[in-house]
Amino acid sequence: MADMMMFPKTVDEFMEKYKIVDSDEVYTNGAELVPIFRMKQWFEHMDVEPVKHGHWEYIGGYGYQYRCSECIMCVEHTSNYCPHCGAKMDET
Repeated sequence: MADMMMFPKTVDEFMEKYKIVDSDEVYTNGAELVPIFRMKQWFEHMDVEPVKHGHWEYIGGYGYQYRCSECIMCVEHTSNYCPHCGAKMDET
C-alpha cells in the first residue's frame, strides 16, 4: 500500500519543498517557480472553507444596530468581516 502524500503546512515550507529556480533565466529573471499541478494538489488537501461574502444591513433600534446578511447576527459597529461567521463584507 502506498504512503499518503504529505504536504507542508505553511507557504514557506511548500515553496522550499517544491520551488524551481529559473537560474538560466529562460522564463523569468531568476524567480522561484512552482509547478501548477503541485499547487492544485496542495489546494485539494488543504482544510479550508470557501469565503462567505455578505453586507451589513442597518436595522436601527437602540443605538446603531447592524446585522450580517449571512448569519443574521447583530453588531453595534461594522467592520470588514463579521465577528460571528467570518463573512467578508464586500457585497453591495
